[in-house]
Amino acid sequence: MPSLPDSVTSIIRRAARRRHPCGPEKALVGARSGRDVYLGHTSTPAEAFSGHDRSMPNNPAQLVADAVDRCLTLAETWLAWDGRPIVTDGANLWTPAKAARRIQDHLVDHLAEVEALLAGATPLPDTWHGRTVTLDSDWSRFAELDLSEARSRWTRLGASYVHRYSAAGPEAWDLPRDPNWTLRLIAEHVAGITWYAEQVGALRFGESASIR
Repeated sequence: MPSLPDSVTSIIRRAARRRHPCGPEKALVGARSGRDVYLGHTSTPAEAFSGHDRSMPNNPAQLVADAVDRCLTLAETWLAWDGRPIVTDGANLWTPAKAARRIQDHLVDHLAEVEALLAGATPLPDTWHGRTVTLDSDWSRFAELDLSEARSRWTRLGASYVHRYSAAGPEAWDLPRDPNWTLRLIAEHVAGITWYAEQVGALRFGESASIR
């Protein structure tokens, strides 16, 4: 693989210094040797996608990546959570940790389904308890490291959808997979993860969001 021009390597180094909390040595892999460069931290799923994935038009999985961005935007405000539960529609109890759990479970569940369908296997049955239960862990605080973990986890999951759909190619997106949905419909469904984030919504310090 050809070496990167010095000007490109210089730009990458400057970006790494600005954006990676551990410095450029952690953010760069192979920059000095001119091999593939991997930025160890990305802010959004869009930044994690390769040029190949981004150039493929109308990839349905982009909806998932965009939904992850929206969820992270709301999650940035959850540091203001005062510890009291949020009740929506008079029936559902929510906390930031519960919303985060449902977002990532949903992403994992349907990514596994996509992988199974592309492999010609039967997806595992749905045994998630979903929003009908509130776990003890759902009462945990949502602090800075929780947000950082969410960024790392959700961003990678969103990128995985885009990469997987890109690798499968457009001919696979609308192929009937009865009794399951098409890959396009699965992506459209998964993009609904924003609903979980919106149950907590955008919080502000000093304000209660206990009932909506």
